Amino acid sequence: MPLMILQCVIMFNQTLRHTGCQMIFCMFLRRVDKNINLKK
Repeated sequence: MPLMILQCVIMFNQTLRHTGCQMIFCMFLRRVDKNINLKK
């Protein structure tokens, strides 16, 4: 995972305190990560 994306996620998590939204965002991130891995 690129450092820039990681920093963005950390900042996003700090501003977003709702666990439900964090869960959805984590699921979205995992899906994006899978897509990136498949393209390699």
